[in-house]
Amino acid sequence: IMLPLLISLPLIIYGWNLELFGILLSAYFSGLVLEDFTYFLVNPAIKFSDWNPKFVDFFDWLKIGKVRIPINYIISILIALLSWYFIWRG
Repeated sequence: IMLPLLISLPLIIYGWNLELFGILLSAYFSGLVLEDFTYFLVNPAIKFSDWNPKFVDFFDWLKIGKVRIPINYIISILIALLSWYFIWRG
Protein backbone atom coordinates (compact mmCIF):
# COMPACT_ATOMS: atom_id res chain seq x y z
CA ILE A 1 0.00 0.00 0.00
CA MET A 2 2.88 2.36 0.76
CA LEU A 3 4.49 2.35 -2.71
CA PRO A 4 1.30 3.11 -4.69
CA LEU A 5 0.51 5.91 -2.24
CA LEU A 6 4.00 7.35 -2.67
CA ILE A 7 3.81 7.11 -6.44
CA SER A 8 0.42 8.86 -6.42
CA LEU A 9 1.87 11.82 -4.50
CA PRO A 10 2.37 13.93 -7.67
CA LEU A 11 -1.36 13.57 -8.38
CA ILE A 12 -2.12 14.90 -4.91
CA ILE A 13 0.29 17.83 -5.30
CA TYR A 14 -0.57 18.86 -8.88
CA GLY A 15 -4.15 17.61 -9.08
CA TRP A 16 -5.64 15.11 -11.49
CA ASN A 17 -3.92 14.93 -14.86
CA LEU A 18 -4.52 11.99 -17.19
CA GLU A 19 -1.08 12.23 -18.80
CA LEU A 20 0.64 12.27 -15.40
CA PHE A 21 -1.48 9.31 -14.31
CA GLY A 22 -0.41 7.36 -17.41
CA ILE A 23 3.25 8.12 -16.75
CA LEU A 24 2.95 7.05 -13.13
CA LEU A 25 1.05 3.89 -14.07
CA SER A 26 3.61 2.78 -16.64
CA ALA A 27 6.49 3.70 -14.30
CA TYR A 28 4.97 1.66 -11.48
CA PHE A 29 4.44 -1.51 -13.49
CA SER A 30 7.76 -1.36 -15.32
CA GLY A 31 9.44 -0.65 -11.97
CA LEU A 32 7.90 -3.78 -10.47
CA VAL A 33 9.54 -5.92 -13.15
CA LEU A 34 12.85 -4.09 -13.01
CA GLU A 35 13.07 -4.25 -9.21
CA ASP A 36 12.23 -7.94 -9.03
CA PHE A 37 14.63 -8.94 -11.82
CA THR A 38 17.44 -6.77 -10.41
CA TYR A 39 17.08 -8.58 -7.09
CA PHE A 40 18.43 -11.73 -8.73
CA LEU A 41 21.26 -9.82 -10.42
CA VAL A 42 22.70 -7.96 -7.42
CA ASN A 43 21.85 -10.16 -4.43
CA PRO A 44 25.06 -11.93 -3.35
CA ALA A 45 23.17 -14.64 -1.48
CA ILE A 46 21.24 -15.80 -4.55
CA LYS A 47 22.81 -16.65 -7.89
CA PHE A 48 21.27 -15.50 -11.15
CA SER A 49 21.01 -19.15 -12.16
CA ASP A 50 18.47 -19.55 -9.34
CA TRP A 51 16.03 -17.42 -11.34
CA ASN A 52 14.03 -20.38 -12.58
CA PRO A 53 10.70 -22.09 -11.84
CA LYS A 54 12.30 -24.59 -9.45
CA PHE A 55 13.72 -21.94 -7.09
CA VAL A 56 11.24 -19.11 -7.67
CA ASP A 57 8.02 -21.02 -7.18
CA PHE A 58 5.95 -18.01 -6.11
CA PHE A 59 5.50 -16.98 -9.77
CA ASP A 60 3.60 -18.78 -12.49
CA TRP A 61 6.00 -19.23 -15.40
CA LEU A 62 5.37 -19.20 -19.14
CA LYS A 63 7.61 -21.31 -21.33
CA ILE A 64 8.28 -20.06 -24.87
CA GLY A 65 10.73 -22.46 -26.51
CA LYS A 66 13.66 -22.70 -24.11
CA VAL A 67 12.91 -19.35 -22.47
CA ARG A 68 10.88 -19.20 -19.27
CA ILE A 69 9.39 -15.90 -18.12
CA PRO A 70 7.18 -15.19 -15.10
CA ILE A 71 3.64 -14.39 -16.20
CA ASN A 72 3.62 -11.42 -13.80
CA TYR A 73 6.45 -9.85 -15.82
CA ILE A 74 4.49 -10.20 -19.05
CA ILE A 75 1.31 -8.75 -17.53
CA SER A 76 3.17 -5.84 -15.90
CA ILE A 77 5.07 -4.96 -19.07
CA LEU A 78 1.84 -5.21 -21.06
CA ILE A 79 0.07 -2.83 -18.66
CA ALA A 80 3.01 -0.40 -18.83
CA LEU A 81 3.02 -0.46 -22.64
CA LEU A 82 -0.75 -0.09 -22.90
CA SER A 83 -0.80 2.84 -20.49
CA TRP A 84 1.97 4.48 -22.51
CA TYR A 85 0.25 3.85 -25.83
CA PHE A 86 -3.28 4.85 -24.87
CA ILE A 87 -2.80 7.47 -22.14
CA TRP A 88 0.38 9.49 -22.51
CA ARG A 89 1.94 8.80 -25.90
CA GLY A 90 2.52 12.14 -27.57
